[in-house]
Amino acid sequence: MRHEFDAVRASFASSWPGTFVAALTQAAQSALRTSATVAAARSMARTMKAIPTGSVIRTFAIAIAIAAAVQPVLIAVMPATVAPAMPRPVFVIVAIFAGLIAWQAEAIHRAWSTSTLGRLMR
Repeated sequence: MRHEFDAVRASFASSWPGTFVAALTQAAQSALRTSATVAAARSMARTMKAIPTGSVIRTFAIAIAIAAAVQPVLIAVMPATVAPAMPRPVFVIVAIFAGLIAWQAEAIHRAWSTSTLGRLMR
């Protein structure tokens, strides 16, 4: 069975779609190595690792709370045909939970690091 797959791979690699995919892959890899966006993302990832986890959790929770609070205002200015049909209390509940998470960020981090699910995801 493996021999047939090798033959299919070789056949595809020598075809024009195969060479196109290979060239596209090579161009994407080259672009990723020299991309300013990827360099900025890598730098941000290093910065995020230097920040305490509780602060990261709090920052993201605050961003989610702000987004949930602003969403009803954005929905109000959208045309009715494209506005999401979520009721306003959903956004209030999300903002409240995000606020609670921001308030107890360190406790959530401690609980997560000792939880079974947290250990399984590492």
